[in-house]
Formats: sequence, C-alpha cells, structure tokens
Amino acid sequence: YNPARSYPLVCFFHGACGDEYWFTNRGGCSFSDQWLGYANYVNTKVFASYRQQATDPAIVVWPTLRRNGSWNTFYVRQTTNLLDNFISRFNIDTNRVYVGGLSGGLPSAWDFLGLRPGSVAGAMVLAGESGNTPATSLKNIPLWAFCATDDEFTSFPPAVQGFVGSLRRAGGNPRYTEYASGAHVPAIMLGMST
Repeated sequence: YNPARSYPLVCFFHGACGDEYWFTNRGGCSFSDQWLGYANYVNTKVFASYRQQATDPAIVVWPTLRRNGSWNTFYVRQTTNLLDNFISRFNIDTNRVYVGGLSGGLPSAWDFLGLRPGSVAGAMVLAGESGNTPATSLKNIPLWAFCATDDEFTSFPPAVQGFVGSLRRAGGNPRYTEYASGAHVPAIMLGMST
C-alpha cells in the first residue's frame, strides 16, 4: 500500500458454501463433493494476484459469513460499514468502487447497490437471483450479469434474465452474457475471468 496512490476498491459477495470454513476447504458443500472452496479457484484471486497488483493495484474486500451464516440485511449493512471504514482509512478512489455477487451472494450485492446507488462505479453479478431493491433504484449503475443455460439450479437462468429485463424496462442498460454450457460453478468462474 502506498498512501500517495489512489486505489480502486472491489467488494465481492460470495455464494453458498463460502462461509469462513468453506471458503478455503475442499468438499462437503451441500451441492457438490467436488467443491474446491472459493479461495482455491484461480479466478477468485484475479484482482488480488501479484501480477494484477503489480500492474493495476486494487484494494479487494471479500466479506465472508460466519460459519453456517446466511446473507441478510445485517451482513449487508456490516459490509457497508466495513467499506466506509476502508474509505476513511485508505486512499480509495471513490469513483472506482466496484461490487459483485455470485449465486447466493447476488441478492446481497443487489441490495448493497440499493443502499449505495450513487457510490458504485459498476457491478458484476453471476448466476443468482436479485435482492429486494427495485430495479428502478439500480438502473443507472453499470452492471454485467452472467449465467449458464445449463445451470443445475434451474431457477437461476430465468432469474438472471428476469432482473436484466427489469433493469432494461426501468431504463438501465445492463450487459448480459449467457454461456450455452458450463453449469453453475464453472460458468461463475468464467464470468469472473471476463
């Protein structure tokens, strides 16, 4: 960290099986014995990698739930407080604050955006459902949504298509990428590498 330099801030809400235990441990996830844990996928490290930090450094925040916790209003508000703390303590470029969410974390990212619609430069959301914030409140946030047609969670492709449509009807211009194949986790990792 160089206090003379201004840094972008990236905050990403993980999905299910990403609490403090499953974030790094392999297997045992409720929907896949092959689950590597988020920290073990190369794509999740892209913003914090040595190569990325050497060429275009960023402060990366990956709020993680307590074991067996679930995203809710309390955790989302805690995350807004955490980011406020980072912004007050570090030289953050407040024009380059980015938020993302995947799978079970997508509703929290969506609602976080609703709490701070004017303070986020862009958002990336992957394979999940929207939160409780009306699309009209988020229409001006640049957003890119990803999903796979063959996602084993069959409600996710229509959910992503639905909230992308609601943002467009509200006057927004979200980008949407739908992979023909890739299932749930591989498609998420493809989206994160984009």
